[in-house]
Amino acid sequence: MKSLLYVLSAMAVIGLAFWAYRENYQTQAAIDQAERLQNRIMASRARLSMLRAEWAYLNRPDRLRELAEMNFTNLKLQPIDPAQFGKVTQVRYPDPVLPLVFNEPVDVSTMNRPTDPQAPAAVAAPAPAAKAPAPAAGKPVAPARTQAPVAHVTKDAIARALAEALGG
Repeated sequence: MKSLLYVLSAMAVIGLAFWAYRENYQTQAAIDQAERLQNRIMASRARLSMLRAEWAYLNRPDRLRELAEMNFTNLKLQPIDPAQFGKVTQVRYPDPVLPLVFNEPVDVSTMNRPTDPQAPAAVAAPAPAAKAPAPAAGKPVAPARTQAPVAHVTKDAIARALAEALGG
C-alpha cells in the first residue's frame, strides 16, 4: 500500500513540475511580447514627435510666404490680411427643419382591418385637445406661446415616398 502511495506521489510531483515548467515558459513568452509591444509604442511615439516637428518646420509662415511669392505666377496666392476675416454674426445658418405632422393617419396594422376586403377600414378620429384651466382671479396670465409652422404630409405624399423608396 505504501509503494502505491509513493508512486502516486512521485507522479503528482512530476505532473506539477511539468505544469510549472510550461507556465514558466508561457509567462516568459508573454513578458517578451509585452516588451516588444512597449518598444513599438515608444518607436511610434518618437516617430510621431519627429513628424510633428517636421510639420511645424515646414509650415513656418516665412517659408510659406516665400513659396507663395516664388509660385505667384502659377498659384496666384495673395497674402492673408486681417480685413479678410469676418465676424460670427455674418454667418448664415440654415433654417430649422420643421416637424412633420400627419393629418390623415394611415392604419397599417392588421388588427383593425375588417374581415370584408371590400369594406373601407375605419380610421379613428383624433381625440379633442383638453382645455386649459381658467386662471385664478387676481393672478397675472402669461402670454400664450405661438407654435412654429408645421409641414403637413398627406396620404398621397406618403404613398409616393414609399413607392419611390421601394423602387416602384
